[in-house]
Amino acid sequence: MVAQTAGGRSPSPPFHTSVACWIDLLGYGEMISRARFSPTHPEAKSAIGRLRRFHRIVAEHSSSRFPTLVINDGAVGYRDLNYLSNDRTLPFLRNALRLFERVNAERTNDQAGARMVVAAGFRMKGRPPGGAAHFDVVPQLQANFAFTAAYLAEDSGSDGGLPGANCYVDMSLFGQTPPAVRLGPSIPWRHKKLDLTRDFAPLLGTDALDNANPAGVRTGYEVACALAQEADVRTALRSYLEKLGVETG
Repeated sequence: MVAQTAGGRSPSPPFHTSVACWIDLLGYGEMISRARFSPTHPEAKSAIGRLRRFHRIVAEHSSSRFPTLVINDGAVGYRDLNYLSNDRTLPFLRNALRLFERVNAERTNDQAGARMVVAAGFRMKGRPPGGAAHFDVVPQLQANFAFTAAYLAEDSGSDGGLPGANCYVDMSLFGQTPPAVRLGPSIPWRHKKLDLTRDFAPLLGTDALDNANPAGVRTGYEVACALAQEADVRTALRSYLEKLGVETG
């Protein structure tokens, strides 16, 4: 049984551990450049048509368990992990891969497709939605370091060792190679200026559709421990889980 506070509510975590995917249309900037950034140029019709198809596909693949935000020729999907279970990770990976494959299925022979990176990271709790008339935020994407890692890794492209229209996944999500996930060779990645390092691997497919808790996939707590560089992070999470009545070992 999960412990509750005096007010009847479950204790709130000090921060969240999240997973996020960032997908980007490769070569879209070049299309706009060839159109001379003019809405009346013949090349602009092709570029805008590609963008609108992308937005439509993202909308079709979005749900309460895979919320998304589109930013021009890129989109982010996000969800907090469950500290006590790994039941959210595999569904998120399936949704991300379906989106990736659908976007690339619509590319024409003269287009480079899209690249996606899925990453894990900590997320600080932000203010609730509902801003001023001309301003608002998506709270789940503010101080979300999973989003940061996914965006930076995707943006590094070939220079960072993540080339082409592929889907790469953060190996922090796995304790070992899970039988429910098919992966390519692991690729060490580093953002030199920010001293951010991860191991990514091409995500080739997911199996075991009836298994929500596959072996080899880490719980949110295990992912947090794999990511944490400061002992205080583990201490804060252990304290939170102890309040829930959970032994962390």
